[in-house]
Amino acid sequence: GTFNNPARAATQAGQIRFRLYHSSGGNLLSIRRYLVILSMVVFGASGDALLARGVKQTGAIDIHHIFNVFAVLSNPYILLGIVSLLIFRWSYMTALSFADLSFVMPATAISYVLMTLLSIFWLHEHVGPERWSGILFIVLGVGLVAKFFLKEDVNRRRWLATGFVFCGVLILTYT
Repeated sequence: GTFNNPARAATQAGQIRFRLYHSSGGNLLSIRRYLVILSMVVFGASGDALLARGVKQTGAIDIHHIFNVFAVLSNPYILLGIVSLLIFRWSYMTALSFADLSFVMPATAISYVLMTLLSIFWLHEHVGPERWSGILFIVLGVGLVAKFFLKEDVNRRRWLATGFVFCGVLILTYT
């Protein structure tokens, strides 16, 4: 056992792993994999906020102002937003290589919370109670996903957690 082998005990103690299972084989998600999911949340929300700030500075882009695209692409907020969203997309593809889509999408839905906080404190937008209720549903859904994915048998409860996230997204979209 571990007590008879000090080298093995040190190795096990030095390996910090969170035991998060996904349905395609019960693999453990390491800290690196958590960081990939965290980077999806941070770069997705910050990319959207940077794009929003840049577009508000440069003006409308529509069929009548088609040449505004060049002005938009020269805005540093737009460029940083594009880079941030490219990092988000890379992280997303990486996350899908080690976790199920039914885990990745609800887990990254917490980015709605971060995006809302960026909207309030950085973009100075007003967020009403309807949107906060949507965010509450998302947080509940993410919590359920995290709780149920800590167990090996996740197939029965996956839809409930995903449903909470979906309800939150619907509330945010239509309020």
